[in-house]
Amino acid sequence: MIHPEDSFLLFVGEVELFFPISKKMFYIYEPTQGHTYSPSRETSMQIESSSSKLDSSPTQKLTAGAREKYIQRQQQGGKQAVAQTILSPTYDLSVVVPTRNEHENIWPLVEALHHALQGLGVEVIFVDDSDDDTPEIIKDAAKTIGSSLFHLELEHRVAGDARAGGLATAVVHGMNRARAEYVAVIDADLQHPPEQLRVLYDQAIAQDADLVVASRYIKGGSYQGLDGVGRRCISVGLKWTAKLLFPGQLLRLSDPLGGFFLLRRSLLADVSLRPIGYKILLEILIRCQWQHVLEVPYHFRTRAHGQSKANMRQGRLALQHMLRLWREVPAAGRVWKISILILLNVLITLALFQKLIVEFFLPRRLRFPFQIDRGGYD
Repeated sequence: MIHPEDSFLLFVGEVELFFPISKKMFYIYEPTQGHTYSPSRETSMQIESSSSKLDSSPTQKLTAGAREKYIQRQQQGGKQAVAQTILSPTYDLSVVVPTRNEHENIWPLVEALHHALQGLGVEVIFVDDSDDDTPEIIKDAAKTIGSSLFHLELEHRVAGDARAGGLATAVVHGMNRARAEYVAVIDADLQHPPEQLRVLYDQAIAQDADLVVASRYIKGGSYQGLDGVGRRCISVGLKWTAKLLFPGQLLRLSDPLGGFFLLRRSLLADVSLRPIGYKILLEILIRCQWQHVLEVPYHFRTRAHGQSKANMRQGRLALQHMLRLWREVPAAGRVWKISILILLNVLITLALFQKLIVEFFLPRRLRFPFQIDRGGYD
C-alpha cells in the first residue's frame, strides 16, 4: 500500500499522474586504509534517495557463523519463513561464470575462487560458448578440485541459436540454474579479482543488501585495466548515458554497467530478463524490484591471457539495450517521460492560446495578410 506521504501528484492538463517517491537505499563500502578487507577497517555510509544522509556505522567481517546470525536477525523480525528459505538451499553462494575461449584462465580462476570462498558451500556454474578446449579444462578442474562444498558445473551451449544474445543470455541461463540464496556474476578473464568475491558476499549478509555491485569508480577502485584511452572514454560515456537516462535507478550508482556483482536470487522471481549485449547488470537494475544496493570498490585488472571481447559493436548494443529498457519498463527514465508529457502539454496549451488570441483579439485583415475571401483579398 502506498501512503500519501510517500507519493506526489502531478497534474498535466486534464491528466492526473500519481508517482510514488523512491525509497531505494544506497550503501558505499569504503575501507579506510588500503584495499585489504579487514574487520577493523570498514565503514559503511547509507544514503537515502532523497539525498539525506543517515548514520554511518561500522561493519564486521563475517565469521563462519555469519549465516546463522543473519537467520537469527530475520527471526527476531518475525520473518521465520525467510529464514527457512535461507536454510533450504544446498549452497551458500552460486557463482555464474560466462566463458568463451578462456582455456588459459580457467585453472587460475578456479583456484582463486576455491581459496577465497573457503568455509562456504559454493557452486560455480560455467556457461560456456567456447570453440576451443575450454570445456575440457573445466571438466578436468571439476574432477580435480571439486567437492561437496565446492561444486563445478558446466553448461556448454553449442554454436547456433543456443548462443543467441551472447554473454548476457549466458549469465541469465546460469542464474536460472543457480540454487543458492545469493548469486554472483564474475568474468573468466581474471580482470575481476576473484578474492574480492568474498567481500561482496560477506557485505551482502552484513548489510542485508539486495544487490552488491563491485565498482571501479569509487574511492579504493580503479579502471586501469581498460585497454586504451578509447575504451576508457567509451566506458565512461556509456556509464553517464545510462545514469542520465535512468536517474531514478542509477544516478547514485557509480558503476551501473559493470559485470562483477552479487544479488539476492529472489529478485529474479517473476521477472523476465531480456538483455542485449554485455550489460546484464543494467537489465537487473532496471527490471528488478530491489531496495538496497551496496557498492564495493575493486581494481579492474589488465587481461593477462586471451583476447578481449569488447568492441564498438558492444557499445552500439548497449545503447540499443538502454532504448529497449526505456520503452518497455514504465518506471525507467520516469523523469524524462514526465518532462516530455509536460512539454507536449505546454506546446498544446500555447497553440490553443495563440488560436484564441487570433480569433478574438486581432482584426480580420491582420490575421492572415493574404487571406482569401469571397470577394478576393481583404
